[in-house]
Amino acid sequence: MRLLVESDVLIDHILRHERHGRGMQRLLVMASFGDVELWASARAICDVQCVVSDMVGSSEAQHCLNALVEVVHVCDISAKRVIAALRETGVAFDASLAEQTARAIGADAVVTRDHQRYGKSSCLVLSPEEVEAHMYDAYGIRYEELALG
Repeated sequence: MRLLVESDVLIDHILRHERHGRGMQRLLVMASFGDVELWASARAICDVQCVVSDMVGSSEAQHCLNALVEVVHVCDISAKRVIAALRETGVAFDASLAEQTARAIGADAVVTRDHQRYGKSSCLVLSPEEVEAHMYDAYGIRYEELALG
């Protein structure tokens, strides 16, 4: 399953937000098993760099993003798709841009924790936690946590 991961999920992961940060960790586990393919747009990476560098410093943000792009594919879209996103109504521009990016890379879903931005989206929009439920419903794959040690 190919997933376009939005900047909010990446920021939560890097900043280790208690409430939301574990979702990306779970996605990374799914990717390590080859069950999902994780993608992020170049725009999302830039957004993450700006937000995270303000909080932890530019070099730490760059270090974290360098580690992340070892497992998350980075993609970009054409000017034609940006213009299409600008002309779309009923969806916030950044959400429309994510949809355009998802279509361009053949993503099965956009992963974000902010569903409301997507309004009446034409693509599947899931939170990181919903991805896990979707993997079980669609493919019968269940992820268990094991206590080691």
